[in-house]
Amino acid sequence: MMLVLILALRVILGVVFVYAGYRKFAGLRTFAEAVRSFELTPASWTAALAWLVPLCECLGGSALLVLSGTVISAAAALLGGLLLVFSMALTTVWWRRQIVVCNCFGGADGEKSPPTAYLPSMVRNMLLLASAALVALEPSGAEHFLLGAIATSAIYRQGILLALAAGLGWLGVRRVLERSASHHSSFITAGSHGDGQ
Repeated sequence: MMLVLILALRVILGVVFVYAGYRKFAGLRTFAEAVRSFELTPASWTAALAWLVPLCECLGGSALLVLSGTVISAAAALLGGLLLVFSMALTTVWWRRQIVVCNCFGGADGEKSPPTAYLPSMVRNMLLLASAALVALEPSGAEHFLLGAIATSAIYRQGILLALAAGLGWLGVRRVLERSASHHSSFITAGSHGDGQ
């Protein structure tokens, strides 16, 4: 069962990060503006970070999908490190009540978010970080090539099904969190209007 879980997590992490990196590359200028809006690094670093982050995402995600061996632990550790940095950045702007452009998945995600909207992103990052830690620390799934055996091996098919179920579950959780944040935000707004009367 552990092998199925690790393979499913490799698929989830690989697809999420390749997609996120691709979307950032497709809207590089927008992502650079998002990096700048966090105000956590010197402005002179913005262009380099705007290239480096999606490059690491694409390389790490691709490694989890198509490689095997010790590189799997290294790729998972790289992606875990990125998730840790992303989470600390979100926590910082949430603490400062700063409104920023998150741009986690590029283009369509590039609208300014109020501080109450950061909760779904932080929860998602923590789940992905836990997944990356499991993949990095559990060697049982590292010696398997994913793409070459998915069609022929039952254990790979089980991993894919588990990954799909987890993805659908996350969409449901995210919807609930977004509704909760939206309700909380409208409640605060209504309360402030009531105080002003």
